[in-house]
Formats: sequence, structure tokens, C-alpha cells
Amino acid sequence: MRVYGDGIIVSESLGIDTKQVLCIGLGLANGIAAGAGALLTQVLGNFSSTMGTGSLVFGIAAVIIGEKLLEVNSIKVAIISCFIGSIVYKIAIEIFTSLGSNTVGTEYNSIIIAIVLIFLMVGINDQRKQGSLENF
Repeated sequence: MRVYGDGIIVSESLGIDTKQVLCIGLGLANGIAAGAGALLTQVLGNFSSTMGTGSLVFGIAAVIIGEKLLEVNSIKVAIISCFIGSIVYKIAIEIFTSLGSNTVGTEYNSIIIAIVLIFLMVGINDQRKQGSLENF
């Protein structure tokens, strides 16, 4: 699987069946995700079809905000940018919560906050490319 991650052409030249490795990798990833979901359901004692929506929005917002704040050149910078993006997203949710809105933690309001933050990050990135924000 490591060779497959390095490149499909290299894997095929070494005689590795790339389709089989891909199926095994996807099967392992889906199995681990299913196991984690099953454990979470057992711990909580119930299940809702919207349980993963908040984490999905949080993950996407963290990646987009982090990539807009830092210039991603390597995998290390990408991982650091995701951490920074998640911190910025959590701070934004705390700020909106402290403003007096008691419904910010709900699913739809967190999606709205994520969209607003993404638009702000895109605007900052566009200004940076145009040279208006030289010290930013």
C-alpha cells in the first residue's frame, strides 16, 4: 500500500496489482470508519442520521480556512494549516455564542458560520493576491 501511495506507475512496474491494493485500502478505511461509528453508537446508546453532519462541516471548514490562512507547500504545512483552521473555526463559534445567540451550536447555524468564515477567507486571500494586504 505504501508503494501504491508513492505512485501507480511505480506500483505497476513492480508487479503489484493496483486494483486489488486500492480495494483493500478502501475496505480498510471504510471498515475503520464503520467501527468507529458503531462504537460511538454503543457509547451514546442511540443513533441519529445527522450525527456526523457537524463533524463534516467542522472538517471542511478547518481545511478551507487553514489553506486560506497559510500557503500550503508540503504535507506538514497542510496538517498545521488544518489545526490552525480548526482553532479559528472554534474561536468564531465561541465569539458568535458569546454575542448572545443561544442557537449557534445547532447544526444549521454552524453551517452558516462556516460559510461566512469561508467567504471572509476567500476575500482575504483575493486581497493578498492583488497586493492590497501586503503585511497580512
